[in-house]
Amino acid sequence: MASKFSNVGILDYGIGNLNSILNAVERLGYSAEVTAEISHKANFTHLIIPGVGAFGPCVKKLKERISVESLSEVVLESKIPTLGICVGMQLMFESSEEDTSEAGLSWFPGRIKKLKSSDKERVPHVGWNEVKFKSDSLGFTKDSSFHFYFDHSYAYVDQQAPDVEAVCDYSGGFSAIVRRKNIIGVQFHPEKSQKNGKKLLESFLGS
Repeated sequence: MASKFSNVGILDYGIGNLNSILNAVERLGYSAEVTAEISHKANFTHLIIPGVGAFGPCVKKLKERISVESLSEVVLESKIPTLGICVGMQLMFESSEEDTSEAGLSWFPGRIKKLKSSDKERVPHVGWNEVKFKSDSLGFTKDSSFHFYFDHSYAYVDQQAPDVEAVCDYSGGFSAIVRRKNIIGVQFHPEKSQKNGKKLLESFLGS
């Protein structure tokens, strides 16, 4: 169990809402550091990978500024608890329809796809929406529903994959939370989701 003395690394690869995430973590009483230096020697207890914008530029920036080999070593071998937010979650998959020329980190199998727009449900998907939990996850119980803040046009749409812990029904439905051992991805922004986002971050950082 982590403590308030945990040191949280927030990955800086040149794109992302770093300050809002940093402030959210520090408001919970945890020590946090924005960093582009990732290695197994880093004294981090948790890692957060933010993401704002498009998949392709985010992947390119990450590969330019961060050693993907070192990052994968920390996450996959050292098994540091890792949280990907919005595009940060999408980077954890193999690829995205948004930019087929760039490969993701492949920590989760599958491809990110564009949401379908309609008269009732427009894309980009921006604003508050309901997240339905398929299992106990990040402080929330199975079969419960809570609202979180979204801002995206692409998502992992396979809601039946074994890694999926919560879903959102918008635009035909997509995965809102995925988890594989120590690696967690959330399609919404917990740092913008008020009390529910605070609860989720507290649960992640307390693990």
